[in-house]
Amino acid sequence: MSVLWYPTPKQSPIQGLSGMAGGAAGLGVKNNTPEYTVFRYWKFIEGPSPPVSHFPRVSRIMLNTSQSTSGGTQIVNYGSDNCSDQGTYTPGTFTYDVQYNEPSSPGYAFTHAYLYSVYSGSERAGNYTIQSSSDGSNWTTRWSGVGHNMSSGFNWSAGSGSSQCGLTMMTGNGDASTY
Repeated sequence: MSVLWYPTPKQSPIQGLSGMAGGAAGLGVKNNTPEYTVFRYWKFIEGPSPPVSHFPRVSRIMLNTSQSTSGGTQIVNYGSDNCSDQGTYTPGTFTYDVQYNEPSSPGYAFTHAYLYSVYSGSERAGNYTIQSSSDGSNWTTRWSGVGHNMSSGFNWSAGSGSSQCGLTMMTGNGDASTY
C-alpha cells in the first residue's frame, strides 16, 4: 500500500524565511519506507532575484539526504571555513558528478541543502534551485528555496533575529512526489 503524506501546503521560499517550512514538503512512503531515486548528477542554480541584498558569502555548499547540517556531501568549496568574510557570494550554476567524486557510489537521493556562511555583519539571502539528472543532459528540478545566513529564530516579517556565521540549513527541500 502506498501513502503520500503532505504535512503542510507548499509555501513560497520567502515564507521559509519566517520559519514556515519554505519550498515543497512531502514524503512518498511505501511499506513504511521512504521511496527516493538516486541520481548521479546534481545541479545548483543561483537565482533569480535575491529576496535580500545577495546570496550570503559562503565557503562551501553541501547537499544531504536528511534535514541535518552534519554529514552530507560537499558539492563545492570556495575556501576554508571562516568568519572573516572570505568566500564567494556569487556561486552561479555548477554541476556535481557523484561518480567522478566518489567512484564506488551509484548516486544519491539528496533532499536538503545547507551552506557555511562566512559573514555575520547583516542579513543576506538569495534564491537557489536544485536539479538532478541520471545522464547529465536531461534535468529535473527537485526543489527551490532560499540560501541565507540567518539564525533559526529569524522572523522576516517582524524583523527579529540575526545573521550568523557558520553552518545554516537553506529553506526548501526535496519533494518525494517529483522522484
